[in-house]
Amino acid sequence: MNVSRNITVTGLAISPEKEELLLDQKELSDFVKPSVVRIISNVKGNVIIPSFDFELETLSASFNQQQEPTSFPLNEYVSGSGFIVNSDGYVLTNAHVVLAEDVMKKAVVSEVLSQVMLQNTLKLYLTDPTKANEIERKLKNVSFEEGFEAGEKAFESIYSKSLFNLTNDIRVLNPSSVKDNITDLVMDGFKVTIVRVNYNYSDDERDIALIKISENSLPTLLLGDSSSVSVGHKVYTFGFPATAQFNRKDIL
Repeated sequence: MNVSRNITVTGLAISPEKEELLLDQKELSDFVKPSVVRIISNVKGNVIIPSFDFELETLSASFNQQQEPTSFPLNEYVSGSGFIVNSDGYVLTNAHVVLAEDVMKKAVVSEVLSQVMLQNTLKLYLTDPTKANEIERKLKNVSFEEGFEAGEKAFESIYSKSLFNLTNDIRVLNPSSVKDNITDLVMDGFKVTIVRVNYNYSDDERDIALIKISENSLPTLLLGDSSSVSVGHKVYTFGFPATAQFNRKDIL
């Protein structure tokens, strides 16, 4: 990774007296960019989900042990952002990026549950439209909270009975890499050591983790004090949102 200068947004980029940017947006972006990294988690392995049906009338899942479970391979890349906060290779990122394995487990179970619900709904409308309309009228009286709770309960029951044999290879992409596809970029990236991660992030909403790569003399972004930010202040967000990727051949 190329060595650059230390970066301090507070003090250099902000005027405390006027609370105005001393840099324009392009200058600020160029200033912060060296400390921003893209993190890729490659989750792969096998997933086995038990055979189940979803009862539309009761909004519940029922299992069928007589039928073979659904088994399929998984090989997915989960992208996230990170910020170098120490020149010796410490990177601050999101817990869900580091724990991409758990994220993918929940995603595949949710996808299978959604598919079964859709298939059952379509099947009922095609075979017994009268009953389908009757159930639809009943469900209109179900509150959002009741429906959400029923969906969560069905999901948890399926998730708890599913089997996952997955690995998670986490890499910080090398900004100097000339590879043009995600697989080669990941292999060319820096291996990650997890220093600290909040496993309870989905409940306490502290979606944060600290990781480390074996590099030094890196450009850093110093942390500020969020207590000084209030409603009305202008906020700039930096990172690698996948939806803002314009060119699939230029992932970096």
